[in-house]
Amino acid sequence: MNSAALLADGKPLLYQFYSAVKGTFSRSDYLLANLDNFEEWEYVTADGTTVILAISANKSLLVANLDNCFVFVNILSGTENNDSSKTSYGAQPIDKGDLEAFADGFDFAKLITLAK
Repeated sequence: MNSAALLADGKPLLYQFYSAVKGTFSRSDYLLANLDNFEEWEYVTADGTTVILAISANKSLLVANLDNCFVFVNILSGTENNDSSKTSYGAQPIDKGDLEAFADGFDFAKLITLAK
């Protein structure tokens, strides 16, 4: 699902949200990137969910392994957004703090309930 968020500091953030119920299979082509180009870290969100966040020059990721489903968010922005062949070209750059604030905006407990 393609979506947009407005961070508290007014930065717009475009993203693609994917969720797959555990025990199902889904084919998707949403991550075309060299993972070596990302800085990755674990983060505990405001609701207590541990997620993996990753940021690169032109793309960022949020991944959550929840009780009943996997969540993958492809964020169309990175620290530079200066590659004209990328969907993030010209977007306002983001940083690690922005990614953490974005992750805090999700209520992962509701996602677990919806996946049942």
